[in-house]
Amino acid sequence: MLGLFSSTNRNPNLDRRGTSELVATWKELFIDYELLWYEDGTLQSDASWTAFGSIKHREGKIDETRLPKWKGLIEKAYRHVLEKRRLVNV
Repeated sequence: MLGLFSSTNRNPNLDRRGTSELVATWKELFIDYELLWYEDGTLQSDASWTAFGSIKHREGKIDETRLPKWKGLIEKAYRHVLEKRRLVNV
């Protein structure tokens, strides 16, 4: 599967692990947000605002820059956008 990742010197196992960690982090944040909204959907209490701020700070620390990039998929999406916007001859 050469050419799958944008850089050929990347280790696919490390990329998968990083992706899995990112998915797990987003799932944790989703659950935390969901529980917060069940408890106080309008954030009326100071404790709810504190919890919201804490979750937001954790969200801000997520590093998505080391994710693998599938060059073929990126190019396909780019072509699709151009075609939908009628910027190329189909």
